[in-house]
Amino acid sequence: MLENCELLGNQDTLSAIHQYDKSSRIEGNVDFIFSMLASVFENCRITIQQWQLKPKKDENNTVTAHRRTDPAMTTRFVFRNCLINGTDEYVALYRSKPQVHKNYLGRPWKEYSRTIFIGCVLESIIMPQGWMPWTGDFVLKTSVIWVPGLICRAE
Repeated sequence: MLENCELLGNQDTLSAIHQYDKSSRIEGNVDFIFSMLASVFENCRITIQQWQLKPKKDENNTVTAHRRTDPAMTTRFVFRNCLINGTDEYVALYRSKPQVHKNYLGRPWKEYSRTIFIGCVLESIIMPQGWMPWTGDFVLKTSVIWVPGLICRAE
C-alpha cells in the first residue's frame, strides 16, 4: 500500500504492481500509470504535465495504459474518488490551444484492457471519448473504460 506519496515523472511514471494507492499524487504525461496487474487508486490526485515545450503538432497525453491478454483475467485499474487534472502550467498551455492538446483517460495496451473510474472528477482537459486508440482501432472492441457517475467540469 502506498499512502500520501508523490510520484512525479513523465512517460511510464508508475508501473503498478497489485497495489493500493491512497491519497497520493501521481504526475506524468504519456501512459504514466501502466501495468497488466490489478491496482486501486483512491482519493488520489492524478496530474497531467506537458511533455513538449513548443508542440508543432498534436500532443496526446494518456493517463493509463492497462494490459490484459485474456478475457478471463480479472486484472484492472480502479480509480475511486480521484481528481484527474493538469498542472497549473499545463492547464494554461492547454487553454491557449485546446485543439493541439488532447488528454485521454487511457489507451488499451492489449486486447482486453480494463480501466474503471468511480466517482472521479475529470476536469475539462479530458477528452470525452475516454480511450485513445493505440494504432487505428486496435483492441477498441474488446477493451473497456468505464466511468459510472461521471463528474466532468466544464469551463
